[in-house]
Amino acid sequence: MFAGLSMLLTVGSGSALATHDLRPPHEVQTGSFPQNISGWELTDSAAMWSIDAPGRTESISLTYHRNGHDMHVVIVDTLSPIAKLPESRLAPRDKNIWRERQIENEVCVATNCIALRHATWQRDKSQELRHVYYTYSIGKFTTNSKLALRAVHGWHRLTRSGDNPRLIGLVFENAAPDVDELTAVFQILQSAAKE
Repeated sequence: MFAGLSMLLTVGSGSALATHDLRPPHEVQTGSFPQNISGWELTDSAAMWSIDAPGRTESISLTYHRNGHDMHVVIVDTLSPIAKLPESRLAPRDKNIWRERQIENEVCVATNCIALRHATWQRDKSQELRHVYYTYSIGKFTTNSKLALRAVHGWHRLTRSGDNPRLIGLVFENAAPDVDELTAVFQILQSAAKE
């Protein structure tokens, strides 16, 4: 009896993991994203989700402006449970050569904290910096660890929750707000991306 139950569990788990059904794309403009986040004003209200068919992902890039500074938002959602989140979407994408200086985890002291990764990029032969803060999420779970994301994603696939991984990144040139403010921005964007 135990062997039969074990076999049933193994076959059921295998079939759950084998489903590669694509999630329907968002197909919406920035209408679901707030026009103002903590004083940051959305500058490109016509931005649309774009689909990367080979990578089985879709993404949207938004720009918010405040006090002469820009906050670039990059959100990448997987359309398939087996798709990977391309962190390369967060790297500088201009004609200059950029080098990644360091990556570290950021800790906030706010009550509703989100674990963030902080990558610092420096333009070659320059002191110009770009700060990229990002996090992974699936369902209500948010982490800065790829390993933790994989574990939770495996559980979601076994339980057929229908949730797929997401990457949210914020890019700032030279200076960035404090981590507690960034946490609030991430929470607002996470809620908006679910709509």
